[in-house]
Amino acid sequence: MSPISAPSGGKSTIAQKLSEIYENDFYKIGLDDLRLKIFCENFPKVCKGNLTDVYKKAFKYIIENKIDIEKLLIQKIKENLNKKVIYVDNTNATYKSRRKILNSVEKERYKVGIFIFSVTLNEIFKRNEKREIKINKSAIRQIYNTISFPSLIEFDEIIVL
Repeated sequence: MSPISAPSGGKSTIAQKLSEIYENDFYKIGLDDLRLKIFCENFPKVCKGNLTDVYKKAFKYIIENKIDIEKLLIQKIKENLNKKVIYVDNTNATYKSRRKILNSVEKERYKVGIFIFSVTLNEIFKRNEKREIKINKSAIRQIYNTISFPSLIEFDEIIVL
């Protein structure tokens, strides 16, 4: 399963609920998780600061060091295909961004589903103010406005929340 939503749309909240239901049969991974993990392994003292600042530094570090974070994401997905639920915690806003992940999974063998979050932009802005990692409003607006809704050609199941 994967979500489609702008930041602060509810993706991580659903992931937490699914992890409680599926426990050891659940694996959550996302580009943000990988960026922070890689950065914090290399700079553990820096990772004790403000999480928004740490995330910005991690993002910059990945770009500057030309780390193929999407390749690592797909590798982690493949390593965990034995789990009942793999939750790719990205915005997954565009067909192109979803395609890379979907192409890495044998759809004939695995059922692939998606959550679509029906949340207004104003609600997302309110939720963003309560987050530990705050996202710039213009970045949220850009992602929100570029969301392309999926079809059953892409996924076996679509759940609207």
